Amino acid sequence: MKERRMSIGGLLIGLFVGFLIGSGVAMFATPRSGTETRQLVREKSAELKEKAGEAIGKARLQTGEFINNARQNVAQRLRRDTEEA
Repeated sequence: MKERRMSIGGLLIGLFVGFLIGSGVAMFATPRSGTETRQLVREKSAELKEKAGEAIGKARLQTGEFINNARQNVAQRLRRDTEEA
C-alpha cells in the first residue's frame, strides 16, 4: 500500500513538472508582443499559485492520514505487547 502511494505521488509530481515545462515552452515559443506575454505570465502565475495551493492541501491531508494511521498502529502494538507481558 505504501509503495502504491509513493508511486501515485511520484506520478503527480511528474505530471505537474511536465505541465510547468510545457506551459513555459508554449508561452515563450509563440510570437506575442511584450504586453501580451506579460499578461499571459500573470495569468499563468495565478493559475500555478492556485494549483500549488491545492497540491499543498492534498499533501497535508495525506500526511495527516499517514500520521493518524501510524499512531493507531503504534497504539495497537503497545496494547498487544502489554497484554502479552
